[in-house]
Amino acid sequence: MEGSAHYQAGDYEKALENFSQSDTADALYNRGNALTHLGRLQEANAAYDQALKKRPEQCRRT
Repeated sequence: MEGSAHYQAGDYEKALENFSQSDTADALYNRGNALTHLGRLQEANAAYDQALKKRPEQCRRT
């Protein structure tokens, strides 16, 4: 089962394990989402920051 399937099933620990196997911007973003659901907010923010460093164009100002 892939990380996104674990995530959709609500198994955030398993999703986190899967997303942690890659350091792509998407994996880091998904890692942040899983960490948020686990209440690990500082780690989630760090993952989101890393994702934005890899893909800064995803940060849009409104």
